Amino acid sequence: MPLNTILLGLLCSFLYTEMTGFNPGGIIVPIYFALSIDQPVQLLAMLIVAFLTWGIFSIARQWWILFGRRRFVFLLCVSGFCSLLLLQVFPQLFPLHQPLSIIGWMIPGILANSFEKQGVFVSLSGLFIVTASTSMLDRLV
Repeated sequence: MPLNTILLGLLCSFLYTEMTGFNPGGIIVPIYFALSIDQPVQLLAMLIVAFLTWGIFSIARQWWILFGRRRFVFLLCVSGFCSLLLLQVFPQLFPLHQPLSIIGWMIPGILANSFEKQGVFVSLSGLFIVTASTSMLDRLV
């Protein structure tokens, strides 16, 4: 049930942040990953788009002043563009019939923002821990 997963994911994300002081890639990113746990190709595609978005940002910040809200909006826009581009090349990665599929286009941008703020290792570690916790708790409930 998506509502159970969402609520458990929020709780797991909050507890992880409180216990470690680190953000698990964004509050909603582990929730979306937990909802998509049975689609590993889609999860891999989101990770690829997140790294691509982060790489484009790393190049763009050399010429543009990108910080705060500008950085976040830039990352979301690049993430959406890269997701749409990937959708054109590999349409099976982002099925449109799925609930919350539009949000999935923005998830890599939120994750790339976390990469920029606290580093790739810290972000991905938290993401995987909270996603696994949410998924396991969801199966128990």
